[in-house]
Amino acid sequence: MMPSPPEPSRHDYQNLREEMSGAVRSVCPGWLADQADDLVQVAMMRIHRRYDDRSLNRSFLYRVAHSVVVDEIRKQRRRNEVGMTPTTPERIASPQARSPERSAVGASLGGHIVTALQQLSDDRRRAVTLYLQGHSVPEASRLLGYSRKKTENLVYRGLADLRAGLRERGIEP
Repeated sequence: MMPSPPEPSRHDYQNLREEMSGAVRSVCPGWLADQADDLVQVAMMRIHRRYDDRSLNRSFLYRVAHSVVVDEIRKQRRRNEVGMTPTTPERIASPQARSPERSAVGASLGGHIVTALQQLSDDRRRAVTLYLQGHSVPEASRLLGYSRKKTENLVYRGLADLRAGLRERGIEP
C-alpha cells in the first residue's frame, strides 16, 4: 500500500514570514539587527522542516524566533572566544581595535594560524576550520558527514596540534 502524500499546507507563507520577521526583530538585540533578515530565513527553514501547520500560532513563532536569535548569539560568542572577530560593541568601545598596529599584528597572527592549519591532516584541518568559524561540534559533524564522537575527537586533537604548531613559531596561544 502506498503512503498517502503529505497534507498540503494551509498556511499563507508570506503572512507567516511577516509575522516571523516581527517576532525576530522584537527579540533581536540591536547589535545583531543587521542580520535580522538572515535570522528570519533560518527560522522559516526551521519551521518548514520540523513543524506542521497546527503548531503555528503567535506564541510558537516567538519561541522559534527566540531560539534562532539565541543560537546566533551563542555562535558569535564561540567565534569571539576563539579570538576570530570582536563584536560590534567591542569594536566601537575599543579604539585600539582599529589601530594600524593592531591590524598588522592581527594579519600576521592570521598568517601564522593559516600556516599551522595547513600542517594538520585533512580531516583535522576541516574539523578545526569549521569549529574556528563558529560551528558547533554537532553542526561540524553533520557538515563533514562524521559521527559526533569522531568530529569531537578531530576538533580536540586538531586544536592541540594547532596550538603546538603556533608554539613552534614562537606564538603562545
